[in-house]
Amino acid sequence: MDLKQIITLPFDAIVKKHTDENGEVDFNALIDGFKIMGKAIMPKVAKEKMMPMEKMMQKMAENESSLDYRAAISDNPIEDAFEQKTQSHISSSMKVVPPPFVPYAIDVLSNVKRTTKSAIYINVPFCQTRCAFCMFYISAYKKEESKRYTDNLIKEMRMWEKTKAAQSGPIHAVYLGGGTPTALEAEDLYRIISTVKECFPLANDCEITVEGRVSYFSDEKIEACLRAGANRFSLGVQSFDTEVRQRLGRISTQEELISSLVHLSSYDEAAVIIDLMFGLPGQDEKSVLDSIKIASELPIDGADLYQLILLEGSPLEKLIKAGKMPLAYNSKGRARMYKAGCELFAKKNFRELSVSHFAKTFRERNLYNVLAKSDADVLAFGPGSGGKIQGVSYMNSRDYKEWSSLIESGKKSTKMMFVPKKNWRVFKVLGEQMELGFIDWNVLEKRFSLPLYEKSKEVITQWESAGLLNTEDGFSRFTIAGRFWAVNMVNLLTGYLDKNGL
Repeated sequence: MDLKQIITLPFDAIVKKHTDENGEVDFNALIDGFKIMGKAIMPKVAKEKMMPMEKMMQKMAENESSLDYRAAISDNPIEDAFEQKTQSHISSSMKVVPPPFVPYAIDVLSNVKRTTKSAIYINVPFCQTRCAFCMFYISAYKKEESKRYTDNLIKEMRMWEKTKAAQSGPIHAVYLGGGTPTALEAEDLYRIISTVKECFPLANDCEITVEGRVSYFSDEKIEACLRAGANRFSLGVQSFDTEVRQRLGRISTQEELISSLVHLSSYDEAAVIIDLMFGLPGQDEKSVLDSIKIASELPIDGADLYQLILLEGSPLEKLIKAGKMPLAYNSKGRARMYKAGCELFAKKNFRELSVSHFAKTFRERNLYNVLAKSDADVLAFGPGSGGKIQGVSYMNSRDYKEWSSLIESGKKSTKMMFVPKKNWRVFKVLGEQMELGFIDWNVLEKRFSLPLYEKSKEVITQWESAGLLNTEDGFSRFTIAGRFWAVNMVNLLTGYLDKNGL
């Protein structure tokens, strides 16, 4: 008898015991139940109070929650408020589901009701080339893998099709990311999008995004996506400066990019969005502004402006350390680029949707990106994809061969699961608002019945003095400096509240 058979009956009872009338599950109690059963079934695993990964995450949370929230008081807050920009949200002492229980736990989670806005994320693991700054690369694209990957992806979605998590409410956004989804063959892009629509209850206004590059994105592929129901394309331009692009491993020249984007937009059947980056090696402020000017003259619907975060271990970081690539701008230089970029977007009549996203037309909603940073439920498919249901996050195997093997044998590919603290939803909704450039204290306090402004007042008052935000009538609106430092501010405020017992 395997582990799954041993614990099925008692654990089903525990799930029911910890589920309220709204379908919300107390997963913290549930994971404690896992560990109690583990003492009898797997004493060696359950001997320690915490798994090694739990210890690591707790240490991260302790380090982050001890950070000083205070910003430097300066006449130039966008450059001086903090030493450097951070890249992720605080871990909030999440509990790790013991790995031996993960295969069963994901079956349990898939049969838990979704309780809020929802999205689907599909990870395509292939790229024709690897960009120097990217840490999401998994595998080089081979034409023969397109069908195998798609067959397995469809099989994975079918595993979830009849579950409560899949059918308990509308799906508001679908995002094919990666990797490079547009690397896939046309017929497989069509099959993936069609299967999503067949298997899941998509909302009438569901945003269906296909991410990719203009290179290799043929008319056949474009038309297959549109015919299947895609209504948004997100293209990774990064820069229109040919020299900057090719230094990073991008293929298309400025002229090829412009021609391809004009052609894609001419279909007039989906929003066309481009990603731009600032702080790239060899890029100066003029180069960033020139790219924004070109974007403003194209018939696209929006643009994103992301800062280069030089990730440890990335090919780009190694090249810079080896002296084979010019240094990227420091934090102050990137701050100036962001400020100039935001001002130019405003001058060109783009609407600010978040601290990084700008809409040129009303076709662009940026829905998935907002949901992904909120308390929304996200169903995840494909190798390396991550999702969350009722705050419990999970990650599928990143190893393409392992993922394929598991799916082909009829097993879900989830390798890791994390259970957040009880007030996780407060932190997520607060972080979502801050990503959008504001905090509506009245809405937050009414929703969660907590005196959040009073608990945050010390931090907010200091940030007002530092020029990061302004508060009036229960509403804090970020300055341009606050928008630049928004991720730091999310980490610091949630860490402060966590440390002070929210």
